[in-house]
Amino acid sequence: MWAFRGKCVTGPKVKHQRDLRVKMVTSPKKTSQVVRFTEGVSAEELTQPGLKTNGSSTGVRMFHRLPKSQPIKIEFDDLTYTVAASRRRGQVTRERKTILDGVTGVFRPGQLTAIMGPSGAGKSTLLNILAGYRVRNVEGSIRVNGTARSLQTFRKIQAYIMQDDHLLPHLSVDEAMMAAANLKLGPGFTHHGRRQVIDDVLEALGLSSSRSTRCVRLSGGQKKRLSIALELLNNPPVMFFDEPTSGLDSNSCSSCVSLLKTLAEGGRTIICTIHQPSSRLFQQFDQLYILARGSCIYRGTRPNLVPALAAAGLHCPGFHNPADFVMEAASGEYGDWITTLVAASRNGKSTQWTAADGSPAARRSLQDTCHSTDETQPGGTDSISNGAAAAVAPSGAGSALAESASGEPSVAAAGEPGSSSLLLGEAETGAVVVSGASQRLDAGREPFTTSATTQFCVLLKRTCRSIIRDRMLTMSRLASHVLFGLMIGSLYLGIGNEAKSAYNNAAQLFFAVMFLLFGALMSTILTFPLEMSVMKKEYMNCWYSVKSYYLAKTVADLPFQIVFPLIYDVIVYFMTSQPMELDRFCMFCLMTILTALVAQSVGLVIGAFCDIQLAVFLGPITMIPIILFSGFFVNLSTVPVWLSWLSYLSYARYSFEGLMLAVYGFDREDMHCSVPFCHYRSPKKFLKELDMLESDYWTDVLALSVMTVLLRLVGYFVLRYKLKLER
Repeated sequence: MWAFRGKCVTGPKVKHQRDLRVKMVTSPKKTSQVVRFTEGVSAEELTQPGLKTNGSSTGVRMFHRLPKSQPIKIEFDDLTYTVAASRRRGQVTRERKTILDGVTGVFRPGQLTAIMGPSGAGKSTLLNILAGYRVRNVEGSIRVNGTARSLQTFRKIQAYIMQDDHLLPHLSVDEAMMAAANLKLGPGFTHHGRRQVIDDVLEALGLSSSRSTRCVRLSGGQKKRLSIALELLNNPPVMFFDEPTSGLDSNSCSSCVSLLKTLAEGGRTIICTIHQPSSRLFQQFDQLYILARGSCIYRGTRPNLVPALAAAGLHCPGFHNPADFVMEAASGEYGDWITTLVAASRNGKSTQWTAADGSPAARRSLQDTCHSTDETQPGGTDSISNGAAAAVAPSGAGSALAESASGEPSVAAAGEPGSSSLLLGEAETGAVVVSGASQRLDAGREPFTTSATTQFCVLLKRTCRSIIRDRMLTMSRLASHVLFGLMIGSLYLGIGNEAKSAYNNAAQLFFAVMFLLFGALMSTILTFPLEMSVMKKEYMNCWYSVKSYYLAKTVADLPFQIVFPLIYDVIVYFMTSQPMELDRFCMFCLMTILTALVAQSVGLVIGAFCDIQLAVFLGPITMIPIILFSGFFVNLSTVPVWLSWLSYLSYARYSFEGLMLAVYGFDREDMHCSVPFCHYRSPKKFLKELDMLESDYWTDVLALSVMTVLLRLVGYFVLRYKLKLER
């Protein structure tokens, strides 16, 4: 038996079958099925990857294994955000530029809300402030379910999906999901439970067939859905999307917005910024919040947009996309209407067009406005006629929200089996269930779901896998150490015990220092900044702490910084006929390993401080004074007093000095001389010429060890400061 819900649509207003969306919902008490018709999305889109079904009579799968969460309503009043104004050359100014100017609004659960506006209107800024990404220079109030927002707690229950899909390219979909599940789902979930959650999410988002595909090989639409899937694991009740359709083709855009609509219908608060949606995409939004020059020019339902503009004196032409029309008006193509529209919306304070006022007078006023404008828009069924009907009823016939008598929406279907789409589940009033355990909104203490030890172990495993999978970089590093080792070994073949070639051998040791320094430095500089975007996204979405990430990143690369220098050492040491003594060989290897580690530490500092474009320039530049004061180009005893202190900061000095002492120090016997006279037959005499006779090998080891630790600590605090500064 089939039953039909939704308004009856007849006559010429329905031109295409794609104006209806059909959802199959199984009733919990009866075997009969209900077909719900909603506007604006084609029935064919149910087969799109973004709305994958589970193969049963249920049209959209409900995540019954995910953690349960209470729906969240976000309110903000008089939000103002300013930045320092640009300075003119030779002038100092304290003026500030206003990006957001006292905007007000409410974003409710169960609704897909679009923040629209021309470039520079403040869309992303408003989204970042609401998500907690911007906290400095912000004035106004933000409330979550009626109480002042606690940023620490709010970060645990929200997810922010950035415009660019920041994913680790060398992990498969399944590996990325498992790492995220281990970080986001608490100890209340077993490994089998996490696997079930992953399977549910991948199946619902149409990624099951791609679970073994590496992220770098995914299409744009698949990457977007994977970004959503990663954040959906802990079932956040609030999700922010910054330009989710950017860079996608029309089919992928439709699939992506359909997925957002489905997530909203499950009781979530879905907020996204979008620049200029097509007519097809525009029909799927429930609420609109439109900005221009940092002020709100419209706040209300999507069907009410054209009537609201008409009431202000702006009439949308027939057959014209309302989204394009309002963007043109906001850009000033029809004159300066921004002041008029801001006054009409009272900068977001007006609720006239939000469909929250259910009084008969408001409905009659809205219907009169729509009918009076209908004549100017032939064929404009979505903008006028459908808008009038939708203004009287709750937005979206298939929505999980039901309007209460007071006008406040409530998640009516959130806990009902068989209700529509990707449901949040039930939670006790005033609580948010995070990773299986109830927590009140005002009682969050632990900033992360899992312990620091768990975070470190998961991140260490993930980072090691990424390094190994990056075969191009790993094999390049290995090949360079082998090839340069063979080249240097062949060039300086057998000179290690020749007194006449002592300076040549010193040059070979200095080249080893330079090669190991640049090899470890540049490999870190080229990889660490590229991971910063992934790290920033995951940290801001409360996956893990900076400490756990940085420690895992540091430890994961240690085996490679040890093995690669050892390969170089074995080749060069024996080909150049250095002293065949085990203790000297071990000291030689220890010094090269410490050299690589301190260079990696410098790379971490530079990579944390700046982006890759600046890092590849800054890295080699900082090496110039380090090399100059290494003791190879100039004896340190001849350096002017006012510059001599720089030699103590040169880690190349300690590396070169340590290698020289490992080879020529510790009372080495006289070297072989194949000519009648060798000036440097005595190793002590050679060390004295280089001002190294009084130096101590273990002091060099200690200096490099201390520098390694200090530089890594500096890198950690630079990373923390940079993340804090961006907020």
